Amino acid sequence: MNESLKQILFHEIGHYISIELNHKIFKRGYGVEKINLILTNLNDDSSISFGETISKNPKGYKEFDEIKKPAEFIATTVYGCVFETLFFEKVNFYYCFNGGDDYSGKKDFEIYQQLITNKYSSDISDKLISYIVNNYISGMKSNECNHLQKFNQLDFNDVLLKNDMGYLIDLEKLEIKLIDFINEHSKNYKKFVEKIKTIIEFQ
Repeated sequence: MNESLKQILFHEIGHYISIELNHKIFKRGYGVEKINLILTNLNDDSSISFGETISKNPKGYKEFDEIKKPAEFIATTVYGCVFETLFFEKVNFYYCFNGGDDYSGKKDFEIYQQLITNKYSSDISDKLISYIVNNYISGMKSNECNHLQKFNQLDFNDVLLKNDMGYLIDLEKLEIKLIDFINEHSKNYKKFVEKIKTIIEFQ
């Protein structure tokens, strides 16, 4: 798989895992509806433009309804860039989670900024980002978590379904492929969300 395509795929898998674990652990949300990887040139995987992970939503859902569980929402927003940082040495979190046009986490960053501006102070944001980079990501890298190494050895070529935009991800195959990883990663993720709750509630 082309490295650029793989990087965006891993970014979207990060969002996918967060959404699935929010549902499994915290009973938040309804899981993932679909994942798209968009190419500017359908004959060139290196022309990957962006990805999108779309959540399942209940009837009557409005995108800008009040966010009732902000910690889980924040976790999902940042988890694409968390995954890029964990699995690609050339990527650091700040490089991904940035509002610039060339950054894969641009849209995530904009959503995060909107939430922070409306509900929290810049000091809270600084504490959140510091925890994500210096404690959570750094901790998993330094501990050389075995389940992360196993994830990095998985072959995801068979989850890519070519379409007229680029690729649609076969969620049934992805779910099966990630069963063991999600079960092992759930403890890390639960602590992650609980720490975010502690930071945003201590204002």
